[in-house]
Amino acid sequence: MTGKDLLLGLGNVSDIYIEEAGADRPGRARPWLAPAALAACLALLLAAGSLLPGRQGHVVLPPDGGQPPVTDGGGGETVPPPAADDRDQSREEKPLVIAMENVALNGLGVQLDAPRLWPNPEKYDELRWTLEDVTAYYGRDPFPAYMPAGLSGGAAAEDARWTVYAAKDGTMWEDTVGCVYAARFWPDGGAVSGALGGKTVRVSCSRLGLLADRIYLLPENEVKTTDIFGTAVTFGYRQMSHGPYDPDTHEPAGYFDLYTAEFTLEGTEYEIVTEGLPAEEIVKVAASVVTGRADVEAR
Repeated sequence: MTGKDLLLGLGNVSDIYIEEAGADRPGRARPWLAPAALAACLALLLAAGSLLPGRQGHVVLPPDGGQPPVTDGGGGETVPPPAADDRDQSREEKPLVIAMENVALNGLGVQLDAPRLWPNPEKYDELRWTLEDVTAYYGRDPFPAYMPAGLSGGAAAEDARWTVYAAKDGTMWEDTVGCVYAARFWPDGGAVSGALGGKTVRVSCSRLGLLADRIYLLPENEVKTTDIFGTAVTFGYRQMSHGPYDPDTHEPAGYFDLYTAEFTLEGTEYEIVTEGLPAEEIVKVAASVVTGRADVEAR
């Protein structure tokens, strides 16, 4: 596995299929209210319900048709953290549990291609880092402690190396490192993508700033984050189509799920992208980066 393999991009994307999600929650009747007061309260609840986010397709409905894993909240607010009883658990004795009903999924638009950096060899030196070098630079192993069953690759590979660049005076110029985990790999080491029925997890991190730029369907101030054990994580979802495409109707052969997670932890920016996996998996992968523990559950 080479540094180039570890930093593969997502490529082009297709049209997203977004369904409206959420339904008005009925008001709870209070027997001590007079009929007229009760009617006024119900009218007020219905009017307020129409203003809540998620009523106009602001929240993506997963393709299985289930309820969207998001709770109502104001625009741009962080979704409530996991249940208090889970946060009170001893992290040394019990698994870390995340309630999926508290996870907000934001619809993904197109992805802007990240510019490629071409360092001038007269000014910058190419460095080949081992996992030990990466850990020393980031102050911790930055890669996930949890990985979905059946996926291999990543930092565990014996020949894993990361290409970074530093100025002649030793100042870091490009420090992005990443790993690709997949259910299947091609003979040349490339991961079989979700478009070809594969299952993949890609993890990238940088202290200097990642170049990838995710575009969400909501305005920036309305994109929701989710509290994952004290870290605000932005989750995104897009249903991707894949070929072969019908020559007459241009209908795709099928679809696969793409999820993303973005967050900053201890001064390091992270991006996680999964293909062909359910939402629970990216939540657990992200939580394992945040906590450094593999015993995470999402339900």
